[in-house]
Amino acid sequence: MTAISAVIITFNEERNIARCIKSLQGVVDEIIVWDSFSTDATPQICKSFDVHFFQDTWKGYAESKNAAVLKSTHDWILSIDADEALSVELAESIKQWKQHAPINATIKRKIIYCGKAIAFGDWNPDIKHRMYNKQHTKWHGTIHEVLVSDLNTEFKTQLLKGNCLHYTYYTLEEHKTQALRFTNLMIDAKIKQKQRTYWISRFLSSGLKWLKGYILKAGFIDGRSGFHIACISAWAAYQKHKIWYKLQNQTLDKTL
Repeated sequence: MTAISAVIITFNEERNIARCIKSLQGVVDEIIVWDSFSTDATPQICKSFDVHFFQDTWKGYAESKNAAVLKSTHDWILSIDADEALSVELAESIKQWKQHAPINATIKRKIIYCGKAIAFGDWNPDIKHRMYNKQHTKWHGTIHEVLVSDLNTEFKTQLLKGNCLHYTYYTLEEHKTQALRFTNLMIDAKIKQKQRTYWISRFLSSGLKWLKGYILKAGFIDGRSGFHIACISAWAAYQKHKIWYKLQNQTLDKTL
C-alpha cells in the first residue's frame, strides 16, 4: 500500500482549516500544516488535530509548498488548500489509489461561491494536479504555481473520481479584495518581464472576460452567483490593464 502525506499551507484560515483536516482523516497517512504566522485561531485549531504543524514567514505559494513538503515523511504527496475538503467519493478514490501502483493524480474541484455550488462559467472545469512524487517533482511559479518534473518527461496522470470541494469566497467584497490582490501580483510580474499593455486593452480584456465567463461558458445558468463572478472577473481584468498601463508609462518617463 502506498503511503501519502497531505500538505496544507495556511494563513488566517480559521473558517476553513478544521473542515479540511477532518476530510483527510482516515484517508492519508500524515498531515503537514505549514503556517505563515496566522493572527487568528488557525494555529490553535490545527494543534487540536493529529497533524505536524510548522510556522515560517511567507515566501510565496510555490516556495512555501516546497518547504512544507520537505517536512513530510512519505514520497507521495497530496497537496490540498486550506479552503478545500475531500468529498466522500474522492476520499474513497484516494483510498483505492493507495492499493495500486502509484501514479500522479489529478482531482476535479467543485466550486462553492458565497454558499452556492458553481457548475458553469470561467471557473469550470477546474481540474488540478495534486498528487505527485516529491522525489522528482517541485512547485514552480510566482502567482499560479504549477508542478514541474525534473525528469524531462510529461506527467502521466489519473483523474480520480469525486470532487474536491473548494470554498472560495464567502462574500462579494472578499472576492473583490482577493481579485485585486492577484491583479497586483500579476502586474508586478508583467512589469518585471517588461511586457506591455495598451490604453484600449482594459476595455477589450474586461469585455471579453465577461463575455467568455457569462455567455460562452454559460455562467448565466448559475444565476446571480454566475453574474457576480463574471462581473468581478471583468472588473479585475479592467483594473489590471488600467494600473499596468499607468505603471509602465511611469517607468518609461523615468528612463527619458
